[in-house]
Amino acid sequence: MKSVFFISLILSLVVGFVIGAVLGVQVVEVYVEKIPKDTMYTFIVNNVGLLGSLSSFLALVFAIFLYVGWKEQQKNILLIEHHKKLLESVAKLGSTFRLHILSGAFRKRRINSVF
Repeated sequence: MKSVFFISLILSLVVGFVIGAVLGVQVVEVYVEKIPKDTMYTFIVNNVGLLGSLSSFLALVFAIFLYVGWKEQQKNILLIEHHKKLLESVAKLGSTFRLHILSGAFRKRRINSVF
């Protein structure tokens, strides 16, 4: 199960990277000998894209951390429920055994008599 999770995680990261790389490529055709200067708009767009990529990666790490914690908590809850049922069964067996002993102690015994 863990291998499927990690394979799907890696596959989604690779697909996201490829889509981001394809969409992020800008074709610039230069008709003059000078290289065009970056404007403030391209600077802002590049930084926002970088910030978005970083925040989505951090959100993914946070989601994985929360999922692992939740899964561990669910296992602990199931273990506690199992222990509770086990203790209830032991208590029920103990009370049944006590009832059996007490009912056997006060049962009228047949005495072989000559009457």
